[in-house]
Amino acid sequence: MRGDKNKIALIISGGLGDSVTYVARLQSLLNKENVDKADVYLLNTYIGVTYMIVELLERSPIIDKVYINRLPAYGEGYKKFVDWREDDSPLPYPIQKDYKFPYDNKDIKWSLDILEGVHNPIVIYPYTLGGSSWSKDEKYVRSPKEDWWKLLFKDIKKFGGSPIVIGGEEEFIDWGTDDVISAYTDRDTFFHCIPLILNSKGYIGIASWPFMVAHYAGNIDTCVLWLYNFMWKDRHLAENQDKLNLFFEVPSNESIINTMGVLK
Repeated sequence: MRGDKNKIALIISGGLGDSVTYVARLQSLLNKENVDKADVYLLNTYIGVTYMIVELLERSPIIDKVYINRLPAYGEGYKKFVDWREDDSPLPYPIQKDYKFPYDNKDIKWSLDILEGVHNPIVIYPYTLGGSSWSKDEKYVRSPKEDWWKLLFKDIKKFGGSPIVIGGEEEFIDWGTDDVISAYTDRDTFFHCIPLILNSKGYIGIASWPFMVAHYAGNIDTCVLWLYNFMWKDRHLAENQDKLNLFFEVPSNESIINTMGVLK
């Protein structure tokens, strides 16, 4: 018997961003059910990010075991079975206040090496291209083109910031300018960018999982270009939105820079 009465069985699916949201809400669910931990049953994820999701889940101290592509049997003895798949948004369970994502000493060292001597670092995530089979087709639906970003880098630098661009292997770009610091990672090191974001002075990017790292921390100016899939907005937002700025159309550089307190 896998389950026990001191745990719940949580069923989830979706992308990495969905899993980020669910992990941040999980403590609220456990509190309500008066249990300490959950086993997570992960279904129907995109193969390119499945193991990233598993790593995220396994790093959580309140998740006991992770099972892939199977449902729990109702005779397995859990206190409760909870289904958080995509059509059943877990909004009754608030995101944990000041939620901090897990990372280790290797992630900290990498981020501190990037940040050494950098004045007013602003982390930027312009594109998400590896999260689903259709991500590349949506590149310019979810984000402006590269020339737009290069002008933003220049303006951030003009106002005293240091743009640091992050992304994965599929998202690497040689920007060809000294206006930006490149801090790309691969699938095995994507956790590196978490302490990088948490130690920055601000975050600017599209509606993808890195913005949640800044937003859930509660103390980082966070600017999100939410140009597509507006229907999922409420699922991913914390109750505290004091530092959050959402744009549903491509904004002016001035509007973005005004969201960054360190650049005013």
